[in-house]
Amino acid sequence: VILRLWTLLFSPDAGPSAQFGSAWLVGGGMVTMAFGAVGMLGSQRLGHLAGFAAISSSGTLLAAVGMGHNQLTGGLLYYLLSSTVAVSALFLLTDLIERWRNDGFSVAPYERKDDAPFLSADLVHSASAPLDDDE
Repeated sequence: VILRLWTLLFSPDAGPSAQFGSAWLVGGGMVTMAFGAVGMLGSQRLGHLAGFAAISSSGTLLAAVGMGHNQLTGGLLYYLLSSTVAVSALFLLTDLIERWRNDGFSVAPYERKDDAPFLSADLVHSASAPLDDDE
């Protein structure tokens, strides 16, 4: 939507509105790329890494749209297709790796609420245990 409206309303041939707001688009794209890069550096799970890669990729696209060159728009469309396929493949690979690491479960065993490994049999809540001070 941004690419289509930008080329129609604010093209270099648009007269007084030519390249209106291009600095904001480029700046917003750079900030989005920086946020994605810092998030990728700080992520400890592969799913979060894939999400921040998608954010960084969208920042690249936003900055390229803001520059407003026709040659850059052609490369932008190819990058849009290839980055979408790459990030979606990374999300699919993340699911396979996490299921392999968790023996086929979609949720890691230590993240399930019904099965806490640090609780021994005497610490597990039972129905016969009194929970108030009167009993």
